[in-house]
Amino acid sequence: MNLLKKQAELCTGKRILDVGFAQDPNYFLKGEIIGIDIQQVTKPKNYSEALVVDLNKKNIPFKDKDFNTVILGSCIEHVENPSHLLRESNRVLKDQGKLVLTVPHASEWWTIIHNWFFPFIKDQDEGEHLSNWTKLDMIRLIKANGFKVKKIHGTFLRIPLLPWLKIPVGPFPLLGWAMIFEAKKIRSPKDYVLTREKDGKFIKV
Repeated sequence: MNLLKKQAELCTGKRILDVGFAQDPNYFLKGEIIGIDIQQVTKPKNYSEALVVDLNKKNIPFKDKDFNTVILGSCIEHVENPSHLLRESNRVLKDQGKLVLTVPHASEWWTIIHNWFFPFIKDQDEGEHLSNWTKLDMIRLIKANGFKVKKIHGTFLRIPLLPWLKIPVGPFPLLGWAMIFEAKKIRSPKDYVLTREKDGKFIKV
């Protein structure tokens, strides 16, 4: 499975924002492509702009409802405030706009085995990932920030010590090392009201 090609296939509309693109520019994207990243790189040929923005400190530098699709390709786990990044993605998306989010899977088989039984084996993550989510955790986070998950796509299964061997997992995303969440903007995050139960009734907090 070509991860970048799959992300491009899920995009809709002409104007697309690719967040965290620098390490893997997506040459499959077509339309008016804007890339933003914390590091500066040469603008890919199919991108209209390539901007340097530290999203740990700043907002996405575009107006409200400016894009048809926002891609968060394996970048949300690198930011200090994932919810803020999702709220900003929501803000710059048009109504019913598309979010394409790829993230490592916290319950991937090797991660579980490594964590439970082989903690002495060298960790491949040197601290670049600040957060990690299970499928359910990410669905909750996406929902809380104004999106509805339409579908979760699998990537491929990894085998330690055999990095060249990538087995497609197709319709079984929980088997993959990463998951692609295809979501739609359904409301503004500010319209989300948390509730808690008191005396058998749900009240606003």
